Amino acid sequence: MGLLDDTYEEAKKYMVMGVASSGKYNKSLGKSLILKNGDGCKMTDLDGNEWIDYHTSSGASILGYNHPAIKKALLEAVEMGHLSYMETEYNLKLGPAQ
Repeated sequence: MGLLDDTYEEAKKYMVMGVASSGKYNKSLGKSLILKNGDGCKMTDLDGNEWIDYHTSSGASILGYNHPAIKKALLEAVEMGHLSYMETEYNLKLGPAQ
C-alpha cells in the first residue's frame, strides 16, 4: 500500500466511500483517485503516478491545470485582497468590447 491507499482508507473513516462527492469515487480503481497536483492535461496522484484527465474535471479544467494565464489572474486577484462585491479596474476590462 502506498500513500494514496493510506489516505483513501483514512478518508473512508469520515466520508461515505471516502469521497466528498459520489462522482469522485473511481469505480475502475475501486477507490478515489487522490491527487497531489496537475499540469496541463496531466494529474499526479499521491504516489507519483501520472494520469491524463480526459474529462477535464467535468468541465472545470477546460483549459487544463496550471494554465499560465489563469494562474497569473488568480495570483493577481489574491494579491488584491478579497474584493468579491466591490468594483475594481477589471470590471471595466470585462464590460464593453475594446
